[in-house]
Amino acid sequence: MSIFKRERNPIEIVLYGIYTYSRSNSFRLASEILKTLINRSHESIRLWWHRFNNISKIINQNIKSKIALIDETFFK
Repeated sequence: MSIFKRERNPIEIVLYGIYTYSRSNSFRLASEILKTLINRSHESIRLWWHRFNNISKIINQNIKSKIALIDETFFK
C-alpha cells in the first residue's frame, strides 16, 4: 500500500512542499514559494509535513548544514 494512495495533489508538489519547509523552517514561506506552481495554504503544507513525517526525517538527514555556531565567551 502506497502512502500516496489517496493524495489529491501531485506527489512531486507534496514532496517539494516538504522540502521547501525543511529548508526554510517556515510553513508560510514554503507556501509562498509553492504559489508559482500551485496555490496551497501554509496549513496544507503543515498537514503534509505531519502526514509524511518519515519522509521529512529522511530529507533532514540528507541536508548538511554549512553553518557553525561558536560562542565567543568560550575563546576568552
